[in-house]
Amino acid sequence: RNITLVVGATFQLWCSGGPQPEGQVEFSLEGNASVASVSTSGVVTASALGSINVTARSLDSDSGVVYSQDMTSVHVVALTSIRIQPALSRMLSGTELPAFATGSNEFETPFSFCSAEPPLLFRWSVSDPRLLALEAPLVQEGLQPREENVCAVRLRALGTPGRVALRLQVLVSEDAPDASRQQLLDNAPLDAQLQIQILPSLELVNPSLPGTGPILLTPHAKLPLKSSRDREGSVAYALERPEHASLRLEEGPLLVSGAHTGSAVLNVSLAEPFGLVHRILAPVEVRPASFLQGLLEPGVRQEPLPRPTLPLGLSCPLAVSLHDELGRRFHATGTRLAHRSSRRDLVRVSEGAANGSLALHCVAAGRTVLRLWDRDDARLQTFVSLRTGPALEPRPDRISVGDVVCFQTPLQAANGSPGVWSQTGDQLVVEPGSGVAVALRPGTAVLRYSVAPQLHSTLQVLVHPVATLELLPGRFQLTSLAEMRLPVLLASQPSNVHGKCSSRAASELAVVPPFSCSLEFVNSSLEASAEDFFAAEAGFSFAQGYFCALRPRAGADKPRAVLEAQLEVRATLGPDDDGPWSSALLLFTGPFELHSREVLLSPDQPSTSVLITAGPATHTCLRAVSSDESRLEVVGLRAVSGRAHTWSLALQAHSTLLWRREPLEVTLDCPATGQREHLVVRMVPLSPSGGLEPDLGWLNSPSLFLGAPPVLAGHPGHWSRHGCAADRLPEPPGPAVCSHPPARRVPQHLRRKPISQRSATLRAVARVSRATLERSRPPLVPQPEAHFSRQVAGAREGSFGATHLRSPGRGTQDHWGRESAPCGDDCRPYIEL
Repeated sequence: RNITLVVGATFQLWCSGGPQPEGQVEFSLEGNASVASVSTSGVVTASALGSINVTARSLDSDSGVVYSQDMTSVHVVALTSIRIQPALSRMLSGTELPAFATGSNEFETPFSFCSAEPPLLFRWSVSDPRLLALEAPLVQEGLQPREENVCAVRLRALGTPGRVALRLQVLVSEDAPDASRQQLLDNAPLDAQLQIQILPSLELVNPSLPGTGPILLTPHAKLPLKSSRDREGSVAYALERPEHASLRLEEGPLLVSGAHTGSAVLNVSLAEPFGLVHRILAPVEVRPASFLQGLLEPGVRQEPLPRPTLPLGLSCPLAVSLHDELGRRFHATGTRLAHRSSRRDLVRVSEGAANGSLALHCVAAGRTVLRLWDRDDARLQTFVSLRTGPALEPRPDRISVGDVVCFQTPLQAANGSPGVWSQTGDQLVVEPGSGVAVALRPGTAVLRYSVAPQLHSTLQVLVHPVATLELLPGRFQLTSLAEMRLPVLLASQPSNVHGKCSSRAASELAVVPPFSCSLEFVNSSLEASAEDFFAAEAGFSFAQGYFCALRPRAGADKPRAVLEAQLEVRATLGPDDDGPWSSALLLFTGPFELHSREVLLSPDQPSTSVLITAGPATHTCLRAVSSDESRLEVVGLRAVSGRAHTWSLALQAHSTLLWRREPLEVTLDCPATGQREHLVVRMVPLSPSGGLEPDLGWLNSPSLFLGAPPVLAGHPGHWSRHGCAADRLPEPPGPAVCSHPPARRVPQHLRRKPISQRSATLRAVARVSRATLERSRPPLVPQPEAHFSRQVAGAREGSFGATHLRSPGRGTQDHWGRESAPCGDDCRPYIEL
C-alpha cells in the first residue's frame, strides 16, 4: 500500500484477482501527474518530489464494465540519511555476511533507490582490508558492478580476528536541475558506518583433528544421508542422545528435524566381514536461522572478466543459503522462501528445481532489485541488485534479407570451452561454431547460444523483406586488365555486414548473394556482345559486402585494346529477371599494348622507336617519362601511317654519356586504365679503340689483369669488330686466308713470352672455355647481311654471330663454314662474335 521511491527510480506493480484472463487491467493516476508516470504494464517511474495514487482496474474488454479495482500510494522523496543493515554484527573467520543500505525509515528500502536513473553512487570501504574483504554479491560469478546503485555488498572475514569499521558514502552522479527533482536532500552526500567484530573459530589443537564442524539444520528440515560405501548394504545409521526428540532418522536414510532446537550425535558404522568396524560420529545441531543470502550459479564464464551486467537472455539458478548467528551455513533448511522483483518485465523469477532455489531468466536490459525473505520470519530477508545487459552482439536496428551478421558473446562454459550457436525458424541460418548468420527470408527468428543444456542466452531477430537494391558505380573506368567490383547495397542500408567478422568466421560460411548480375554494351557498333569480353557474377566478401564482379575473359587482347564503349551493369534481386533491379553505366577504355619490353641503343644507333597499340582515349592519357632525361630523351608519340590505333614512341640517347653502363627505363602510364608499364633501354658503351666495348665481366677488373693474364678474351652475348681479315662479314665464299688480329688488340703483357711457356692452368682454362663455346655455338649457315646484323644486335639475348677461336697450330672455321690455314706460334687466342 505504500511505495516509496527517489526521483528516477522505477517499480512495477503486481495485480492479483480477477477475473483473469478475461479482464483487462488498466492503470491510472490520481493527483499531480508530474510526480510519477505509470505504463500499461504497471511500471511506475518517479519524476518529481510529491505523492500520487495509482489505481488498477479490471475491465471487460468489450463493455468496459469494471469488475474490480484497487489503489496504492506512491511517495517520491529525497533521502535524508542512509543506514547499513547487516545481517549480524559479529562473524567467524572465514565466513561471509551480506549487508545492504536502507533509508531513514522502514519504507526506504533498496527498492526505493537501487534502480534510480541517473544512478546513485555507493562507495563502500573498510577500515582494515586485512581483516575484512568487500565483494560484490555476484563477484564469484564474474560480475563486478561499478559504483552505480550498488546498494548491497558481501563481507568476507579473513583469517585474522579483530574489529573493523564498515563505511558507506552515497552521492549523486548528477546534480538535480531543481529542488523538486533532488534524489538526496540538497544534493549533499550521505554517510554511514558500522562496527563488525571478527571472532576466531573454535578448533581442537591437541590433538589436531580435521573435523569440519557439526551438521546444521533449521527446524522442519530434511537432509538425505549418504556414505562412500552405501552400495555394500552394510552401513548402519543411528542417532545418539537426541534432545527433546527434535531429530529422527527416517527411511532413506533421511535425517529430519522437528519444530524445536536441539542437538544429537549421528553414528555411522560399517562392519567388515573380517571383524573390523568403521565408525563416524558427527554432531548434529538444530538451530534457528539468523540471515539468508542469494548465490547466483550461472555455470558460465564471461571474458573478459569481470563484467558489470548479467547476460541478456540467460537462464540460470539462484541458490538461497541460510546461516546461523556465527555465519555458518545450514546443510538443510525448512524455510518457505518468498521473492519479489522490482521489475518483472526485466527479470522473471520462478521456483527452482532444488529446494530453496530460484530460477532467473533475464528478458530485457535494465536495473532490477530482487528481495528474498522467509515467509515464516520476515526478519530473514536480503536484497540482490541485478543489472542485465546484452550478451549477444551486435544488435542492429534493422536486419533485412541478405544481411550478414557476425554475432559475438563473452559467455563461455565454466571450464572455458565455447558454446554452440543455433536458431529456431528458417528465417535465419547461423554457423554453429563462429556465430555468423545470414538472413534468408522475412519473419521472426530466435538466435540461441548454449553453453550447457540448461544454460543459454537468446536473442529475438526480426528479418525485414528487401524491396530495393542499389548498384554503386566504380571509382575507375573499366578495363580488361583486372577484375572490377561494383558494390551492391540491399534495402538502402549503408552496409549489409554487421558486427566484427574474424578471418575464421569469413572462412567458415559461404554467403550466396540474393541477386544476379548482367551487363551489355550501350549503343555499340560491335557485333560481339559484352559477355564475349567480360563475365558478370554476383559475389560477397566480409570486407566489401555484396558486389557485382566484372572479370575479363581470356583472349582477344588486340580487340580489347582498341575498344571504347559504354557498358550497362545491372543487379537484379531474386532468382528471376523480373525482380527489383538497379543499374550503373561504365565507360570501357581498352588498355594500351606495348609491343616491346626492351630495346638496345648504341653510338651507331642512338635513337629508336617502340610501337604502341591504344585507342583514342587511352592515347590521350598516355604519358612516357624517362628515368634519366640527361641520358635518354623521350622525343614524342606519333601515329603510324597505314596502321590504325598504332603509335610510335621515339627515344633519343645522348652519345656523350654512353660510358655509363646501367640500363635506363621509360615509364608509361595511363590514369584512365590504371596501367603502369616499364620499357627497359640498354646502352652499349664505346671502347677506347672506337669499337663497341664488350662487357667482359670479371675480365674488366684491372686487379685481375695485373695478377694473371687472361686466356679467353670475350664473352658470349657481346661482339667485337676486330679479327682475321678473312673472317670479316659479309664476304663471298672463296679461299680463306688467315690473318692475325691487329697488334693493338693484344694486351702488352701477353707478348712478353711465347704461348708455349704459359702456365698449364691457363691452357686448361682455354680448353674448357673453347669446349663450352663449341657446344653452345649454333649451326653456322650463310645468311644475308641484314639478317646477320639483327642477329648481332640480339646477341645480348643469347644468340651468336660468327665465332672464331684461334690457338697455336690450329685453323678456324669462319661464318661461311670455310677452314682457314693454321696460325703461327705467335697467334693469340681470342674470340670474335
